[in-house]
Amino acid sequence: MVKKRMEKVRFMSDKTIKAVHDDDLSRLLMSLGVYDSFIEGDSTCFFCGKHINEDDIFAIFPVDENIEFCCNDAECKLSLMGLKEKEDEVVAGV
Repeated sequence: MVKKRMEKVRFMSDKTIKAVHDDDLSRLLMSLGVYDSFIEGDSTCFFCGKHINEDDIFAIFPVDENIEFCCNDAECKLSLMGLKEKEDEVVAGV
């Protein structure tokens, strides 16, 4: 399932890594328009489908017009890094 979803991922061209302090997470989620669904428990990990909460969120990233989440599971983190590497290969024409 991850491979199929990976084909649709397009990362932003900005290579800067952005970090958010725990105290600012709510404000970020509100600015992205996903706060209510996140608080209601409707947000899931893009890779494993596990419901995400404040304790296990690792990353927030755009896919097409959607905001997606990655949990802090090691395999999901590796999958996220693999997506980025795959996108770099596509951009570089490898």
